[in-house]
Amino acid sequence: MPIIKNKSTITILYMGTLGVARNPLLILKEFNEYLKKNNRLRIVFKFASQDNPFEFINKKKLECLEIEWLGYLSKDNLEKEKKISDA
Repeated sequence: MPIIKNKSTITILYMGTLGVARNPLLILKEFNEYLKKNNRLRIVFKFASQDNPFEFINKKKLECLEIEWLGYLSKDNLEKEKKISDA
């Protein structure tokens, strides 16, 4: 089980395709609501996908979350991102 080293920032990496059946909006809304009440925590969602997550979400409505689209990553770059992510 991974240990979160930096308790004030959590980095979550999503690797894979996005689409109607894999829409990240619901889970992102839940994390955003949590952060509204726990503003000392910072959560960064990174999407390693050729699909643009901003086609599914409105970043302005998720004002408490940080969202990064990394695009398609090579196997080596994906391994690097996995090592620096918490989940």
